[in-house]
Amino acid sequence: MYNVVGIQKINYVSKKTGAPVIGTRLHCMKSFPDGSTDCEGYSVDSFYCSSIIDLTHVVVGCDIEVYFNRYGSVEFVRVVS
Repeated sequence: MYNVVGIQKINYVSKKTGAPVIGTRLHCMKSFPDGSTDCEGYSVDSFYCSSIIDLTHVVVGCDIEVYFNRYGSVEFVRVVS
C-alpha cells in the first residue's frame, strides 16, 4: 500500500514516436513497520498512469494499491482510504 504525496499531470510529445503522451504520474511513499524488513522509515516511488486509468478518486494524502499488467505498466489503481 502506498500513500500519495504528489500528483503530476503529464502532457508532451514523444521524441521517439512523435505521438502525444498524456497521463498522470503519482508520487508515493511506503512506510515500513518496525521489524518488517531491513529498511527503516519510508521508500518512495512514482508511477506513470495513462489517461485511460480512472484516477478521479485519487487525491494527495490517500492510500492506494497499485496493480500492474504482465508488462509492468500500471493497469488499475484502487483507493484504500
